[in-house]
Amino acid sequence: MKDMGEVDVILGMRIKREDKGITITQSHYIERILKKFKCDDCCPVRTPLDLTIKLMPNTGRAVDQLKYSRVIGCLMYAVISTRPDIAYDVGKLSRFTSNPSTHHWHVIMRASKKQTCITDSTMEAEFVALAAVGKEAEWLRNVTCEIPLQRCLLSYASVYSHKSSAYFSALTQAIDKKLQKALASPTQRRDLLQQLFADVALEVDDRAREIILGGEDAELQHKVPLCFYDVLADHFAFEPDERGKPILDLIVRLWSQPFASHIFALLFHKWLFEVKIDKSDLLVRYSSALVQGATNVFWIDTQTNTTHFQSLFRYLLEDVALVPEKLKKIPLQAQRDLFLLLSRFIFLYNLVDKLGGFFHHFPEFPNAFLVGGPADVFVIELTDQLQKLKVEPVLLHYLSQIKVLQGLELRMTTSTRLKTCLYSFTSPGGPMYPTRAVRHAAWDALDFLFPVGRYPRHVISLFFRSKYLCSVRTITYRKHKQ
Repeated sequence: MKDMGEVDVILGMRIKREDKGITITQSHYIERILKKFKCDDCCPVRTPLDLTIKLMPNTGRAVDQLKYSRVIGCLMYAVISTRPDIAYDVGKLSRFTSNPSTHHWHVIMRASKKQTCITDSTMEAEFVALAAVGKEAEWLRNVTCEIPLQRCLLSYASVYSHKSSAYFSALTQAIDKKLQKALASPTQRRDLLQQLFADVALEVDDRAREIILGGEDAELQHKVPLCFYDVLADHFAFEPDERGKPILDLIVRLWSQPFASHIFALLFHKWLFEVKIDKSDLLVRYSSALVQGATNVFWIDTQTNTTHFQSLFRYLLEDVALVPEKLKKIPLQAQRDLFLLLSRFIFLYNLVDKLGGFFHHFPEFPNAFLVGGPADVFVIELTDQLQKLKVEPVLLHYLSQIKVLQGLELRMTTSTRLKTCLYSFTSPGGPMYPTRAVRHAAWDALDFLFPVGRYPRHVISLFFRSKYLCSVRTITYRKHKQ
């Protein structure tokens, strides 16, 4: 026998020894098979299989069946070694090994596209791997202690705590690695941060929900939407975990990059109001980043006509804006910016029933003697928001809820501003070019809020609509004549 030193590569797996432990990767093996099948220059993908594609058996002639089986074999070895996250995809594609078609080849090329060896592209893969390791560790512990699994001394609550901790560790590790990679790759920085934002905004599936919340709680809260940023925000704010600090430091280093403020707002919006921050400059920076990031994610909901980030909005409104003790933790200017932000999106998230308390806690503005009180500031922000809305269902939703403004004491200038804004949606022409549904909704809101002058408005509107139709017909006639 001969001592050849510490093992470096064995059975296609590379072993790296670090201070934190031992890492097993297959990056060299994956790169070799990519070159072997001429896929080394392809673009990376976030998911190995498009679930919208339905794979069907090939009824025609097989396309390069031998090469297809070799690709499946190479991927299968990666699955059983270090890549369990692609097991489902490879298993599904292996059903067509005997008679592959061109369509199967397109799908397998996607599954073969280069991904990182450590599966940080989706946090789900980290969960699966870490859960499997946890089960093995628990089994080994019971064996070494000669305690049967069914008589384990660990209580249910303790096991649940360990499982949750393992999942949170997987989440934070995945986020940390993604941010580290974004910091080291200037050319891919935007894409990596966008992918991370999409990851933390994902809704928690049933399996992860059961482990995070526990079996009974998961069943009770099954109908309540739960996203990864919800559980992570609670974890960073209330759990004594040091992993949040490195992630925050990395986000600060990427502060000027797109999607950095989005990620900060999702992950640390509760931390900002639960943890004491002594440095005033840091508090100002974090507060402004929260408002900016929250504005960006709320606009995403607006543009997509969804309420995916409603839990973030509810927290900022109900647990911060309406709670003076928490609101005072951020600077006065940040308080003003937060209330302006909430004013623009409170209709979107169907929380108009909170307007009374919202006006009561409105911070003082330096130009209040010119602008007016809280109701005036709110209506001014709302009218600006209406002018920016381009998605018809969202605009109709705003117009349907704007009737709650009836009875508010507004200054003449604010009232005129709101009336002008609504009137701009009643004309069929420019600059807004509203649809018929938007015009009717705007008329209903205008007549409801300002019944005085209703008939003169309709007469004037009829005149301008007739003039608009005449001008359109004239232009059409001239074009036809030419």
